[in-house]
Amino acid sequence: MQTATGLSLGLDGGMGAQGSVTAYDFAEGFPFSARASVGLLQADAGDPLLARQVFVNNNTNGTPQTTARRWDLRLDLRRQIHGPSRLQGAWAYFGPRYSMYRATYTYVGGNEVFDVTTNQWGVGGGFETLYPMGGVINLSIDFGLDAYANGDFVGHDSVYSPSNANTNPKGTFTYASADQAVNQPRLAPRFMVGITKRLGR
Repeated sequence: MQTATGLSLGLDGGMGAQGSVTAYDFAEGFPFSARASVGLLQADAGDPLLARQVFVNNNTNGTPQTTARRWDLRLDLRRQIHGPSRLQGAWAYFGPRYSMYRATYTYVGGNEVFDVTTNQWGVGGGFETLYPMGGVINLSIDFGLDAYANGDFVGHDSVYSPSNANTNPKGTFTYASADQAVNQPRLAPRFMVGITKRLGR
């Protein structure tokens, strides 16, 4: 079995970085390699005024400020399309995803700060091309698309579920209201550029 590590920067539904470990030839005759990756990415928090109504109250005082980010966990099976060696050329990949999203809403002058989190399963696929840079180093260019299912919104003292079995909803707000307020990932286009390094001989 051969292994390689990688570090990439770019866009995956938001700007960020990703680290990966790839295993090649781990089963005799198996035509795929396996890659496990973890990334930290910026995200869009959505509508802070609506989020305050859905999760807290109808107050409108204060100047809203938002930040959002998500941890991205992924596992891919990769199949080489062409190339002179196992660690070069073009690869197609596909596999499951898990996104852990957190948005923070701050209302300056309004004495209000709260977080909304949502965790989602997804699937995705794409293509990666490796360009040799000498020895065991390759330049990688990776593009693809991920799709995520609905997840529970948890914020302040409320939980909004896709089934609308909600906990402490505010007013007549529903899961659709929370989904409109908070910009959890749905379709995440991906474009990453990075470096991979083969380990061992």
